[in-house]
Amino acid sequence: MFAGVSIRSASAEEIGVLETKLKADPDQRTSSVVRGVDIAGEHVFIIEYLGQVAGFCTYRSEPDEIFPLFIFTPFRRQGIGEEAMRQLIVLLQKDGRTEVFIEVINDAGPFWSKVFAGYQYTDHGFGKYTIQISK
Repeated sequence: MFAGVSIRSASAEEIGVLETKLKADPDQRTSSVVRGVDIAGEHVFIIEYLGQVAGFCTYRSEPDEIFPLFIFTPFRRQGIGEEAMRQLIVLLQKDGRTEVFIEVINDAGPFWSKVFAGYQYTDHGFGKYTIQISK
């Protein structure tokens, strides 16, 4: 476990704060924190590092998808995203989820390979994967 990293559910107010921080971030790989809460059962998690908001991830219960995951620029390449995803996997397992869908975009392949090392997966092509997270 990477010390100092935690994930927790975001309130509606905190989602607004995340949207503001996202718009101010120099890297615009994603345009929004949420994309359709009512339609896809989206749940936003704040990623914190040493008490500071380092990023967020959105989990969609339909189709058990993690998208997007976004680490704010000053916090990148420190292992924060990897640890946050490991913690999310544990939460999903406790919730009875057995698989998760991801779409690897841009240069994120090595990142996701580290996160899901040792897990079985199905490659659907075009950077889309289903990962078996059941124990």
